[in-house]
Amino acid sequence: MINQSKWINSLPKAKKASDKTIEQIDHDKWINTIPKKEAYSSVTKYTYLTAFFICGLIFVSIVKNETRNLQKEINSLESSVNLIKFNLDQAFLDHEIITSPENVSLLAKKHLDTDFAPYKISQIKQLNTQGENIAKINKKKVYKPKKLYSDPKSLKDEIKTHVSKRIEEKKVEIVNIYHEPKSVIDLKKAGRWTVVQLVKAFLGMPIIPGR
Repeated sequence: MINQSKWINSLPKAKKASDKTIEQIDHDKWINTIPKKEAYSSVTKYTYLTAFFICGLIFVSIVKNETRNLQKEINSLESSVNLIKFNLDQAFLDHEIITSPENVSLLAKKHLDTDFAPYKISQIKQLNTQGENIAKINKKKVYKPKKLYSDPKSLKDEIKTHVSKRIEEKKVEIVNIYHEPKSVIDLKKAGRWTVVQLVKAFLGMPIIPGR
């Protein structure tokens, strides 16, 4: 017998609305998924690369110049340090040579007087006593004016004694002039002549001997 169900299942079924929508293809959807070609992507890429390359070259040149300047400064500092070290070594050598016992003894023989004259104890005591006497005299000199100002009567007596001493000194000078007048006159003339010659030299006048 013929199997009817077998042949019935082989017949095409009626299409539903949902099947129709599935079978229909959305062309716009698939077209939008295709990557578009960027026309300016390569140009911008190369421009960025060239700009970056130029900036790198400029940066490298700046760094090179800075390193050269730093190297020059380092070289100058090293040379100055070497010079200072050399001078320091020379100073140490000079110090060692100058302060050596041989050199010290040689300089002592040349510049120092070995003939020493030591003081005696009696001389030292005498000097001390002289210093004490000088201090006492100064104290007396300071004390004397105070005493005179405090006592006006003693001040008059002191003035009289001082004036009498000056009168005696003048008398002695007059006696000497009376006995030897030529020496005094010659001294006065010599003093006047020297003063006149100094004035002439100051004014630019010629100095004539005897005038």
